[in-house]
Amino acid sequence: MVTIKQLEKQKIRKICQTDTATKPLIDGKTPITFYFLLLNDFSFLSFASLIEPLRMANDVVTEKIYAWELVTINNLPVSASNGIVHLPTAQLDESYTGDYLWLISGNYVHQHYTKKIKFFLKKAQRSNTQIGAASTAAFILAFAGVINHRRCTVHWESRELFSEEFPNLNLTNNLYEVNDGVLTCSGGLTCLDLILKLIQQQQSAILSKKIAEYFLYPADRSPSEKHKLSLVEQYKVHNPTVIRTLTFMLTHLHEPKKIKQLAQNVNIGVRHLERLFQKNFHLDIHTVYMHLRLEKANLLLRETNDSMSIVGERCGFTSPSYFSKCYKDYYKFTPRETRNRT
Repeated sequence: MVTIKQLEKQKIRKICQTDTATKPLIDGKTPITFYFLLLNDFSFLSFASLIEPLRMANDVVTEKIYAWELVTINNLPVSASNGIVHLPTAQLDESYTGDYLWLISGNYVHQHYTKKIKFFLKKAQRSNTQIGAASTAAFILAFAGVINHRRCTVHWESRELFSEEFPNLNLTNNLYEVNDGVLTCSGGLTCLDLILKLIQQQQSAILSKKIAEYFLYPADRSPSEKHKLSLVEQYKVHNPTVIRTLTFMLTHLHEPKKIKQLAQNVNIGVRHLERLFQKNFHLDIHTVYMHLRLEKANLLLRETNDSMSIVGERCGFTSPSYFSKCYKDYYKFTPRETRNRT
């Protein structure tokens, strides 16, 4: 007896086979093959968001329309950011035949860029492979000269650092970008958005929507949706004076302003500003400012190769010892321990 679910799968499969307007982009060839280059401490969520829709597509149409291999830079097991170990299913030095090569990274991305990765990326480009990067892996594509004139995007947390490091690249604020054979997304569930869009283009809109339904996820989310919650949404603060002060603080982390200067910026008295912060954060304004600076320091330690002293200076600490003390008080481990967590 044929079940309703089986009839539904047969219907979707027939649509994918007969809809000539949505045939696979890779010369009609199936399966379309993805190679996932997993770098140590890679984002498990980004990886799952990329590979699970491919698995579900195969399951829904009961045909292997997508295939994938996992590779690592040294052909050794690597750990995701959550500690789960993944084994490579193919050797990095084998003849590369994939349609897509996806780099998936996490923190400490600068430490992962090597001549071997650059060679592999260039080899993939020469074979007309489409190259993707999830979240911080966009840094590696930029280092290797893969992005060049193409549009790209990166996780909101890394956006400022990326712009500083690559001021001439065409960085957008979109959730994902597909431009001239290079795909970038801002990480996490935006990887799912991008893969659903590829499935829609390569197979059919109905298959893409069906996969989104199985994942209880909105189909066809616009790539122009905002990355990050506003300050109002992040801190649940609606007072415009506090929001203006927070914005001013965030633009002056490297050279912290005195409380008197913060108050002058919003045209109120110092005591009034202090009362507003105590009311909205249950913390004094000095502590809030210090936390913002230390959170920026944590990002710099994870995503740059700057020395400890330079990181401290970029966050307004002229004394390395004071920076280390404040950082440890907040995070319970030192800046050096953060840098060495790889």
